[in-house]
Amino acid sequence: MALTLLVLNLLVLVYWLIWSIVLARGMRRLRTLRDLDSTLPAAIPPLSVVLAARDEEATLAPALASLLALDFPDLEVLVVDDRSTDATPAVLAALAARHPALRVLRIETLPPGWLGKTHALAMGAAAARGDWILFTDADVHFAPDALRRAMAYAVAENLDHLVAAPELVLEHHGERVLIATFRTCFNQAVRPWRARDPDSPSALGLGAFNLVRRSVYERAGGHAAVRLAVDEDMRLGRSLKRAGACQEMILTGALVRVRWHDGVRATIRGLTKNFFGAMDYRVRTAALVIAMLLVMHVGPFASLWVASSWAGRVAALAAWLATALAYRAAGESFRAGLGAPVGALLTALAIARSALVTLVHGGVEWRGTFYPLGELRDFVHGEGGLPGAAGAVPWRANEARSLGESP
Repeated sequence: MALTLLVLNLLVLVYWLIWSIVLARGMRRLRTLRDLDSTLPAAIPPLSVVLAARDEEATLAPALASLLALDFPDLEVLVVDDRSTDATPAVLAALAARHPALRVLRIETLPPGWLGKTHALAMGAAAARGDWILFTDADVHFAPDALRRAMAYAVAENLDHLVAAPELVLEHHGERVLIATFRTCFNQAVRPWRARDPDSPSALGLGAFNLVRRSVYERAGGHAAVRLAVDEDMRLGRSLKRAGACQEMILTGALVRVRWHDGVRATIRGLTKNFFGAMDYRVRTAALVIAMLLVMHVGPFASLWVASSWAGRVAALAAWLATALAYRAAGESFRAGLGAPVGALLTALAIARSALVTLVHGGVEWRGTFYPLGELRDFVHGEGGLPGAAGAVPWRANEARSLGESP
């Protein structure tokens, strides 16, 4: 037993030391929005901001205020009210009366074969007037120069898809260690610094900031291509890259911020709809990820208390410190890295809860709508194509009439 623990911790130590180097080199390659030039070219292509809102009365007004205050010429902000039953329509009407740049579309029914959010974003894109579209969420806050800097960079670099990782506003230590584990694992799995390499399988999208050239978005099939994906932002990024998009991810610093969830419990509940879907609803994949979290993130710390020799304890301590070092290389704090055992346990709990709730309920409930597991699973496994669905969303602004707005 003692020898097994010693060997295991030495392997974990080597694993994290290698990843510390990989992550440090990779993360240094990511640009930061605040460091980019904000000078726009003389002929800037028109841009539309599109976001879906369903029962967002608590967060919508301040987030929209930041969008409407963006320092960007001829900006269109288009909000798709997806069947809201709270005060969201009243909030939007009041804001639209004061801001001509704001357009509000209303969806009354959800057609079969779509998630509410993907359908709303698809219809928003159809009604948008811009040659570029920024897809964002209804709780994201922007600094006035954020979009100017992002668009100037996208045009200068001849990008088709620019992803910007927002700063997450975290108020509790439990949140910090959970999110630190989540982001470290994300960077390991996705390697976002390789997204621009056309020969690399790395591809991604983030719901808070997906800036995309319309022509490439349409060529990739738009949101119809991800219409039943709960992790539609990531899958849209993959779809765009398969369509030949030149893609890059940058960091935003404090120029784009979001309070993702309020506390650990809310974060775990919020991830319930996502995690199992991101694993293609495969139990074996979820079990393997949980096992990796326990062995690689929790194992060294747990070994400190059961190791029976000084060599075993030294190896466990070294592996734990190497874990924290890798977290630091991924952009997290060393302190958060020391909390990796707790963060990994919370992440494992979130994955297990996501799988269990989805399997027991036979599907995913999201914003008041239930989506059957069989339909979701068939779609992500490539078996759920609907006849004509990929072309069901017309890419023309004159379809806005069907949403309750005159073109």
